[in-house]
Amino acid sequence: MDLFFVFIIASAHAELHSYTSTYTGVMGIPELPDFTAVTRVDKLEVHYYDSNINKRIPKKDWMMTDEFKDFWNDINAYHDEVYIQLKETFDTFKLKKSYSKTVHTYLWICLCEWDDETGQINRFNHVGFDGENLITLDSENKIYIFEMQKADNIAENWNNKTHLLEHSLKFIMDDCVIFLQRYLEYGRTTFNRKVPPKVSLLQKNSSSPVVCHATGFYPAKVNITWRKNGQEYREYVETGETLPNQDETFQKHVSLRVKREEWKRNQYSCVVQHKSLIKDIQKILTEDEIISNYKLNNSLPYPFMIGIIVGAIVIGLMCLIVLKIRKPGESSLELYFS
Repeated sequence: MDLFFVFIIASAHAELHSYTSTYTGVMGIPELPDFTAVTRVDKLEVHYYDSNINKRIPKKDWMMTDEFKDFWNDINAYHDEVYIQLKETFDTFKLKKSYSKTVHTYLWICLCEWDDETGQINRFNHVGFDGENLITLDSENKIYIFEMQKADNIAENWNNKTHLLEHSLKFIMDDCVIFLQRYLEYGRTTFNRKVPPKVSLLQKNSSSPVVCHATGFYPAKVNITWRKNGQEYREYVETGETLPNQDETFQKHVSLRVKREEWKRNQYSCVVQHKSLIKDIQKILTEDEIISNYKLNNSLPYPFMIGIIVGAIVIGLMCLIVLKIRKPGESSLELYFS
């Protein structure tokens, strides 16, 4: 059974903030650390840990301040407890005869979401082992639910360790949102930003889907829809995931698969809604609006194409000459940079 999430969809105007801790264990691959932990706030990484470096690395400058120090100690104490609990579970499963293979993995995801407008909180606490669902924390009944028949001894062990169960319940019911809100306060310069998206219509070739691509925006929540003659259009539309950029912004795309004749007879447009925008961005699908590889290639004049080919041949001949005249034991890089 695959791991999965269940989320409650927020209203278009609410801001849904999230705190996610992901703990990953790998045993049997020497090149990898046997334990890593990554924490993200509103999908931005705020600290990282692995068992090779054996310390937590803060990812934001404002986490280095004296004001943040006590909070940082609280975070470290919590993650130390989680590491001990997971290591005990992992070691127990390794020793079971039914898990005698050499490579094992586990994944613990602890997530809370907080709607800053309605106050609604969504919670998720789940452990997987070797790609299968293993443990779900039932916070209402205050018990761990074990989803693998072979996990009976683990179930008894975890539920009998009252302090560990209480620790997990306290975190998912109270501390997770407290941590989230404190991160949002300490890092307000980061999390309160509003960066508008840049929107383009992209197409690989004339028979490919037209992709409405929004990038460079923050916060991560964005709404991208296709419209046909002013009405929302969902047929032959595929929505991609929201992905992070290296500059702590996000990108997302929604593709439309319709024939060229169809969108020339009707008006198709991509509409992007984001918190940073006073007015929605609308891109009407026209020939001129599309950015495409095939259009770029076809627009290059014939003499220019010939020039590129000739230039490539000349560069190739020069490289051959350099190789011919270089001294024994001397690299071509040394010739260029000496």
